[in-house]
This record gives sequence, structure tokens and C-alpha cells, in this order.
Amino acid sequence: MRAGMLNKRITIQQKATPVVQDEFGEEDPVWETVATVWASAEPLRGQEYLEAMRLEADIDIRFRIRYYAGLTPAMRVYYDGRYFNIISVIDVYEHHVEMQLMCKEQLGVFVAAAVATPWYLAGGVELAHNVVAFQPRKAATYAAGLINLTHPTLYPAVDVAAPGWDGESGWIFPSTRNKYLQFGPITYTDQMTAYIRFSGLVVPDYDNSLFGVTNRSLPAVNDWNFDLSLGSDPDYFPVVGDWYEYLLSGIAHPDFGVLALNKNGVYLNGRLVNPFSGVPTAFTTTGIWCIGANNDIFNDAIVKFTQFNCQAFGLFDQPHDDATVRAISLAMANI
Repeated sequence: MRAGMLNKRITIQQKATPVVQDEFGEEDPVWETVATVWASAEPLRGQEYLEAMRLEADIDIRFRIRYYAGLTPAMRVYYDGRYFNIISVIDVYEHHVEMQLMCKEQLGVFVAAAVATPWYLAGGVELAHNVVAFQPRKAATYAAGLINLTHPTLYPAVDVAAPGWDGESGWIFPSTRNKYLQFGPITYTDQMTAYIRFSGLVVPDYDNSLFGVTNRSLPAVNDWNFDLSLGSDPDYFPVVGDWYEYLLSGIAHPDFGVLALNKNGVYLNGRLVNPFSGVPTAFTTTGIWCIGANNDIFNDAIVKFTQFNCQAFGLFDQPHDDATVRAISLAMANI
């Protein structure tokens, strides 16, 4: 399958759970985005169309995409202002390389506007560079918020010590309890960018982590070696095989915002507020990522956990430039 063939952008959607009912008790499904991918769109014509009719297969268009695990006929495709029911999903030759979505247009459905670009694709970011995207805010259920939106069968968030949740605040991490989620293990490098949208932030004078990754193979002052904070105490980020500390002591702690972190430094609401110094050198390692406060890893005798709510979290395998960070930060702020 040549890459040049995949020149159309399609959005694959699934029904949110639980399914909403209208005033007459009929199913009124709410659809949520599973993935936005590149595809070829091939209306069936001539002999192919006649053969589909002969087999009583109600199909009038085929979408070819790269292999994407977890797709089912219960989903639908949004393309060019129209919706298409997926009739069958074909893994070509069972090679896990190419998939064909055999579809029938869903007629009579009014589309007021195109489906908005998901926040994790803002700024022209390609889906292939998104490692995880969690959005507990506006998720249909707590369990739905644990799903990795970009790769639903990979890296789900596991509630080892489950936080609270509601559809407005997202994940709720209290100041008095050891609550955290984890996902992975994931191979990560100095080229990655991480984002978190938060609210209700109350920073203690000790542990001020919002997320981190554990890896005992690298030299570290503690077991967290990718630690994003808002406090005045220094934390550390491995960019040259050593530890570079950064401080946010001169920045007011906002109650709501979007933080981003990559080898360039720390961003707050799309603005680079604390650039890292030094010349980064490459590293590659593997670790378990955590969102929230994980004292099971710290094993500290005195713990004061950061109180905050997490509405969304994203991890990308690219060091985003300032313009991309601004675009994704703005999109996350509008979730």
C-alpha cells in the first residue's frame, strides 16, 4: 500500500456508553472519536458494485487505511461531511498492515459542521506521533476516561490507586491520599513532549508532582525521572544523561491551566516559562508512567500530596516546537 494513496482524512467514531435515550425511550446515541487517520476513499462502481448487490452486501464505498487494532462494524466513519456505517472490517491477508473498511452511507443524517479536530491532533500533529491521549473530562463514564483515545487497545490507564472522577473535573486527586494511575511500560526518549490539563491545584511544600515516570536503570535522585511540577522545589529532567533542575518559583500557581514539558523546557498555557539550559544528548529507556501522587514508589515517611484535577493528558514522541505547543495547549483548554 503506497503512502500516496492515503490522501483523505477520515474520523472513526464509536457509540459512547451508556447510550442515551430520548423522551420516547428510543436510543439516541452519542458518538465519540476513536481515531482520525489517513485513508483512500473508493466508491464501488461497475462490477464491484453489482457483486456487492448480488451478495446482498449493502456496501457502496471502501476506505483503505493502515492497520488499526480494535475497529469493529459497530463503529462508523465521518468523511467529507457525511457519515458511513461500517459493514465489515477486513485485515488484508491478515498481515496487520492494511485494513479495508467496507461501508454504506448513512443517508438522511444532517451534518451541521465538520467534526472538530481532536485536541491531540491540533497544530497539524499526525496521529502516528501520539503515544497516549486520555480525556477523563466529558468522558461518558470513569472507565471510558481510562481508554487511550488514539490507540484504544494500547496503554490504557490502570487505576492502581483509583482517584475520584466526575464528568466535569475529570480525575480528582486529593491532598491527603496516595492516588494515582499508571500506564506502560513505554519506551521513551529525550524527543518526547507531555501535556496535562489541570484544575483545582493546591501545591504543598513537599511533593508537588502531577505526573512522572519510573525507571531504576538511570541515575536519579529518586525513582521519578520525568517529573513535572509547579512548586518552588527543584525537580529534575534527564536531557544529557545527568539531571537538570528547573524552578517555577517565580510563577504564580494557577488554579486552571495546561502544562507541557519537553527538552526545550516547561510551558504554561502555551508559553515557554522555564527553558532548559545545556545541549541535550539522546537517551532511550523504558518506564512505567504515573499520573498523580505515587508514594508506593517514593516510599517516603512524610508525604504531602498535590491536590489537583486532571481533565486530559497527552504524550507524543516528538519535541514539539513553540507553535505546536500553543496549538495543543489551546485545544486542551477548550475541552
